[in-house]
Amino acid sequence: MSMRGLATHLKHIVAYFFTGNVTSFQLMPLFWKVVAVLETTVKLKVIAAVNDGASPNRKFFTLHAKLGGVLPDGVVYKTPNLFCLTRIIYFFADVPYLIKTAGNCLYNSGSGSCSRYMWNNGQHLLFRHIGDMYYRNQEFALHRLPKLTLDHVVLTSFSKMKVKLAVQVLSRTVSTCLLECNDPSVVGTAMFCQMVNDFFDCTNVRSTSEHERKRNERIKP
Repeated sequence: MSMRGLATHLKHIVAYFFTGNVTSFQLMPLFWKVVAVLETTVKLKVIAAVNDGASPNRKFFTLHAKLGGVLPDGVVYKTPNLFCLTRIIYFFADVPYLIKTAGNCLYNSGSGSCSRYMWNNGQHLLFRHIGDMYYRNQEFALHRLPKLTLDHVVLTSFSKMKVKLAVQVLSRTVSTCLLECNDPSVVGTAMFCQMVNDFFDCTNVRSTSEHERKRNERIKP
């Protein structure tokens, strides 16, 4: 487990727990043990917990259902800080992990392993829409998608783990190019790329003025 300052550059490993597999019930006491050390010994205020979407981690959040806040859809998003009951600890999913998962799900929608056919509002969300556009783009000397390479459209088990590839595929540039194809069948895929891009921007704020330099209101604090 590691800790990171919200408004400082403080970043440090707090504890190592060597294990082959871990369950949510094992995570529960380990997490609160770390919180206890940070709050009572180091005198740091714990305000949030972030982890990826692994099944034990998701179940770990739900174990706090009777302690903290639960949204109408059953998502547990906070718990009282047991070492300072006047403060709350909020639960967050790791954003890069979510982006990578979204990219892999789209890749396997109608292609890849063909494990799913994603759709929304009557529109299919298919990775081949992006792949076809990429190959058409290669026929011209001036590329409209200069950041996309073959690594982006032909994924391996290794490249599926790269967040950077997923971010560049699920981007506004790709969304705009899809919409400019004037093909109604790709609108769903284009809107999916745009929504994921905007979500990533909103959760990737690094300074109070970056939105002015980049003229992007979505990264405004």
